[in-house]
Amino acid sequence: MNILMTYIDYNSASVSEREIFSCTQDRIEPVYDRIKKENGVDGAVLIATCNRTELYLSLKDEKTADPCRLLCDAMELEEEKYRHLFKMLQNDEAMRHASRLAAGTESQIIGDTQIITQVREALWTAHKYKATDPVLNVMFRNAISAGKKVRSNVDLSVRDSSTIDQAVRRILEEPGIRTVLVIGNGVIGRGCAELLARNGIDTRMTLRHYHHGDSIIPGGVEPVNYDDRYEVMKSCDAVVCATSSPHYVLKYDLVAALDNKPGLIIDMAVPRDAEPEIDSIPGIALEDIDDISRGSANNLRKEQTEAADKYINKYIEDFHHWCDYRDYGNLEKRYFPVFIDSEGREVLVVGGGNIAERRILTLLNFRFEITVLSPEVTDAIREHADQGDITWFKGKYETMDMKGYDLVIAATNDREVNRMVGEHASQSGVMYNICDDRNISDMWFPAVAMNDELTVGIIGSGNDHSLVKRAASRIRKLVEGKKYR
Repeated sequence: MNILMTYIDYNSASVSEREIFSCTQDRIEPVYDRIKKENGVDGAVLIATCNRTELYLSLKDEKTADPCRLLCDAMELEEEKYRHLFKMLQNDEAMRHASRLAAGTESQIIGDTQIITQVREALWTAHKYKATDPVLNVMFRNAISAGKKVRSNVDLSVRDSSTIDQAVRRILEEPGIRTVLVIGNGVIGRGCAELLARNGIDTRMTLRHYHHGDSIIPGGVEPVNYDDRYEVMKSCDAVVCATSSPHYVLKYDLVAALDNKPGLIIDMAVPRDAEPEIDSIPGIALEDIDDISRGSANNLRKEQTEAADKYINKYIEDFHHWCDYRDYGNLEKRYFPVFIDSEGREVLVVGGGNIAERRILTLLNFRFEITVLSPEVTDAIREHADQGDITWFKGKYETMDMKGYDLVIAATNDREVNRMVGEHASQSGVMYNICDDRNISDMWFPAVAMNDELTVGIIGSGNDHSLVKRAASRIRKLVEGKKYR
């Protein structure tokens, strides 16, 4: 285990500073692309919410890194200008922090119910961009489980359990507010609109596209066109902003020009939705997420912290057991066997030599639709092509879109061509097998034993090919002989 993390949050940075490090969806992929190129980094997970930006790194043994520098570089920001805002944690303390985060004890509002979902979604996003690794996967699964355990067993003693609760309570406590416009229809926007409506507030919510009957509209909430937001504001007492836009959705000059203005605007977004100068308009109070959360993040009592850490320590210990098991070589890499209905599924085989032939002869037993691309092929492949069992395109591989294929197999005698085939298959979202490098494959071709009733697949860790060969030979004798007890 060699984990480093850095983070900026509401304790160390203002909203204006945090929004510099906010990661809207269009920024996340380039950040991961940059981080994955860093020498020694095996995995990364980025958590970005309105209250924090955190980067977790899994490093190769004996390697070190500067996650603050790496994050700033990836976001094209000046490291020295912002380094003082960041804290850094390592190994157990990094996991402890992630566990407390999932539990909601690190939130501005103690016990925040949204954060565990945000942590889980951050892990899935890292998976989506192929940024994480087994160490961070297991660490975060344990941290999320620890967070759930704390939530279920420790009384965090808070009246309100999310920023949504706080924003709505702020509106309900303000006398004279009867009509509210919610700008934004994401999780926070919908949550605010639904809770306001349940409390008897006449609530409108903006949508860019809406068709009658769409379930995105909470019950009792009136949908309005996003482009009409300024006009709708004239008849509202308060506004809640909660979009994921990287730009201001409420501009100072347009709000100032309104004949009738809302008395309260709550901006829950980071980066902010409302231009800060709006706060200077007479008759309008502009509050951001720090304003509505202020005073909620009091320190937990000692007994609460101890109770939470009792559960968290157990999951940290479990993570250590997993790391020890993995590091001492007792945990070989495993490949989960999956059996599918293969009839009619499209397979592209790039290459026509002996290895390609063996793959094709196996696949033909399962009624795949097979296309072969190769300048030359073996006699057996040529015979099957002549019989119409497979399709053979005579030629060299060049860049191609592989969408439409279910599986791609690279089996040429050129390692660079095989790697290129795998890369193009990955870009097209297609499973692929690289015959000369299992480490960059995402599908592994098994030895197969079968009879009329049984199909058995055999695969090893890659360390001992002769063991797989011997095992396959014995299993084939058993399966083909049909002598079972």
